[in-house]
Amino acid sequence: QGVRQVEVEVWGGGAGTFASVSGRPSGGAAGGGYARKRVVGLTPGQSIPVVIGAGGAAGVVGGGGPTAGGASSFGSFVSATGGSLNYLATLADPRNGGTPAGVGVNGDLNLMGSAGQGGYQNQGGMGGAAPLGGAQNSGTSGVPGVFPGGGASGAGTGADSATPYNGAAGAPGLIVVRW
Repeated sequence: QGVRQVEVEVWGGGAGTFASVSGRPSGGAAGGGYARKRVVGLTPGQSIPVVIGAGGAAGVVGGGGPTAGGASSFGSFVSATGGSLNYLATLADPRNGGTPAGVGVNGDLNLMGSAGQGGYQNQGGMGGAAPLGGAQNSGTSGVPGVFPGGGASGAGTGADSATPYNGAAGAPGLIVVRW
């Protein structure tokens, strides 16, 4: 008979976080979006390209900044964007949390991930979660995003408020297909 319809769930990748700098912790990163769609009218044996968004890279002390999460897609039927970086956060002042979060696109259900929280005092901001993806914690160094699609948590500045730490990577996205 062959498969003529599928149900697809799609999560975008979470963003990575900046490294902290002396006296300035980094904010948490935004989570990826989520979409669910019933795709009908398929032809048995039809090939559909699938892209799973990568988690954003971590920022490192004295090095480069983080990157946004990648978009995930199931052909042109349904997709979810990754978590973005806050344009107000910089290598010199990484305190602002990641926003906007990723969103689902063209699904029967489209959900937005959570924005990252700002860094405060010597604590890194908590990373944003992807829908149905679990909560996030913060720590002295950045904490990787929770799979699927979670944004990383920011890095603190230590007990002396002056020690920089590396950021962390966002979690990759995910695609689940049921038939």
